[in-house]
Amino acid sequence: MRISIDNKGKKESFTLINSWKDVTIEKYARLVKYHELSGAQQSLHTIGLFTDIPKKLIKQLDVISLASILSTINELQSKNTDVYTHTFKHEGIDYGIIPDLSAITLGEYADIETFLSGELVDNLCDIAAVLFRPVTERYEGGYSVESYDLQSAKKRAKAFKTLSVSQVQSALVFFWSLGSGLLAASGLFSMDLIQGEMIKK
Repeated sequence: MRISIDNKGKKESFTLINSWKDVTIEKYARLVKYHELSGAQQSLHTIGLFTDIPKKLIKQLDVISLASILSTINELQSKNTDVYTHTFKHEGIDYGIIPDLSAITLGEYADIETFLSGELVDNLCDIAAVLFRPVTERYEGGYSVESYDLQSAKKRAKAFKTLSVSQVQSALVFFWSLGSGLLAASGLFSMDLIQGEMIKK
């Protein structure tokens, strides 16, 4: 969408995201990091992330203009009504989350654990690449996904940087919270809990 900014008495038009679907996993990760900044810096970087307004001009905006832009961004996020789905298409490829999380392999678990214990915000694409794989077969009531391979997952993680976070946000948020709670407490996945939580999404 277009927004108008008063720049020294002259109206200038800039671009703002149209919906939360325009927010990629990479941008979402940066947004989460911005929440660690002070109020002014957070506002500066958030507006710069979702608009094409030059940072120099953002710094010159008055409080009312800043509040209006941030309010619009918050409204777009709150209006995001995308429902979590087990499969989606990205760059012409069908992806699906691991159909049976109780059958997750040691290798898959070990890589997820590594990503969860690291800088989580920077590893969102990597976590998504482990959980979501190319669909190899569809059948009545379900589907199968590609076997796990770390090298393929690394390539997939790069492709997922441009994936809309709305596609996988529910799954990522769940595993993110898992990293600071369940893993720290037990060192192992509670498969019953994971399955139950994912069904709720």
